[in-house]
Amino acid sequence: MPGNATDSPSPSADYMPGAMLGNRYRLERKVGTGGMAQVWEASDLVLDRRVAVKILHPHLATDTSVERFRREAIAAARLGHPNVVSIFDTISENGVEAIVMELVDGTTLRQHLDRHQRLSPDDALHIGTSVCDALAAAHASDLVHRDIKPANILLCRDGRVKIADFGIAKATAGDGLTREGTLVGTAAYLAPEQVEGAEVDGRSDLYALGLVLYEALTGSLPFSGDTDAAVALARLRVTPPNAHRVRSAVPRASAAVIARALARNPDDRYPDAASMRRALLEAGTGEVGTLDAMPVATDGGDDPTPTNETSNFSTERRWLVPALAILLVGTALLVSATLFSGGSAKPSPTTQPDNSQVEATIIGAQDVDPAGDQVEHPDELKNSHDGNADTSWSTESYGSADLGTKPGVGIAWVVNDALIERLELTSPSRGWSGDVYVLETQQDLANFDPNSGADARPIGPVTDDDTTVNLQGRQGEVVLLWITDLGDPKPGEDLPFSVRIADARIISQQS
Repeated sequence: MPGNATDSPSPSADYMPGAMLGNRYRLERKVGTGGMAQVWEASDLVLDRRVAVKILHPHLATDTSVERFRREAIAAARLGHPNVVSIFDTISENGVEAIVMELVDGTTLRQHLDRHQRLSPDDALHIGTSVCDALAAAHASDLVHRDIKPANILLCRDGRVKIADFGIAKATAGDGLTREGTLVGTAAYLAPEQVEGAEVDGRSDLYALGLVLYEALTGSLPFSGDTDAAVALARLRVTPPNAHRVRSAVPRASAAVIARALARNPDDRYPDAASMRRALLEAGTGEVGTLDAMPVATDGGDDPTPTNETSNFSTERRWLVPALAILLVGTALLVSATLFSGGSAKPSPTTQPDNSQVEATIIGAQDVDPAGDQVEHPDELKNSHDGNADTSWSTESYGSADLGTKPGVGIAWVVNDALIERLELTSPSRGWSGDVYVLETQQDLANFDPNSGADARPIGPVTDDDTTVNLQGRQGEVVLLWITDLGDPKPGEDLPFSVRIADARIISQQS
């Protein structure tokens, strides 16, 4: 770096505060670095405003990368949409390639989810409809974003939502920059046709948005695996569990919109972003709110741990592999291991015991049926915590897995007031799901309302006898298992749906 702070940087130099680009933009503070570029907050000395400058890494300054980088600027600039980050200028000098863009005062959805795990249905509705607005404009201009994910969705301090990073956007007519049979995007949010290396269109973006909303509402993605390849391949063979089954607070209508967006066949999804936006509105109140209460990152940073999306404009290293290679890797994975589990991960047999945690004594149990006759086999309650796997408590039997008109039923265990670490369950039933709550007092149980927005941990769909739910040291004296989906039916019975709990153990911090 030259000694004069106003000198232009060379393409091989580390940029420093005070460096000038284009004889106009003074770099002030590095905001973040990704695999393709680094982003700086800068001062526009001509128009006296703060801007963001994204500078392509020098080692990526090949003809194809530079063309892709410039195309991002052109693609976003031509949209000129309030839900797309504005592009102001481009710079190409002394081997340095940069884009000057709007500096968003806020945070990314990725950072928000890392801090708060999930969104309320109203906030998810606002984000979903805003992204649909942006995608409708992009698709009308024959542009497919191809990398919709929480890191590319920006939450502004004033409540607006914007999408960023058109670096791998592709004209639907083709542009010659992406090889046939090549995957471009981020593994967790790829549409099935992207995994297969097939042609993409706007419906691929809607699939990715469906995954974003699924994660934002339930707190987790529907696909998992040990590698990017395994995660990507899962969507070719696994149907995502309904979001309402994973977390009962997700409205059934919203879960239905997400399920359609996640259809494996593009023809079964919404035909366009405007249609998906209308469906989201119909699933909600019909009105779009704002994120007035959405917390945002401050200059000091309030993330408890850093994430690999390090800024509002982070451009992650692209996941770019041949489609054939990923399919071969996936085949090997499928042969060698089972990639998915319906319950929470079981502790490793080699894990050392935590002497600061003890099994809490369950001093009572209560069946919970606020929308029915108030009882769910009360005579069997003691069987749920007697340590005998041959005895069990069961819900009543129902004609449908969704309990008809009931929002759910459950069982609650009472302990002496403690910091509850986890709930360990043994259940012979399969496919059921619900939520686990820690309530401060027994009076809270008497006043329990599943629609109150109380924080809960999702459970299921359960596929193993033993399931563990991490409750993260929450204070309380009641652990409530609230069952919202009864899972698999019992063949040959008139009322084939019920859930049995053979044993429950509550682990708390030692006082």
